Amino acid sequence: MKLKNAYEKGLTAKNLTFSYDNENLILKDASIDMQTAYEIESCSLNIEDLTLITITHNLREDNLKRYDNVVYMDNGMIEEVGVYEKLMERQGGFYDFS
Repeated sequence: MKLKNAYEKGLTAKNLTFSYDNENLILKDASIDMQTAYEIESCSLNIEDLTLITITHNLREDNLKRYDNVVYMDNGMIEEVGVYEKLMERQGGFYDFS
């Protein structure tokens, strides 16, 4: 699925909050289905030289492994930062959440 096609599915700011310029994209999934959110995230991860910030509760291991860093927050506070494998090895809050 191409990223453009996902937006053409009728996603609106109500469903998916995003902010985009030529180098940065912020995604926050809200009331869209998990498959569409996954497809948008997967396509976004393929864009070269793009800083992608994804805010989600839907954790998919295959996508999480593709991020340079994962920031795990709990109650508005940053609890852990690192690559997926290292966060899982620590068996901290991120491990418990995922």
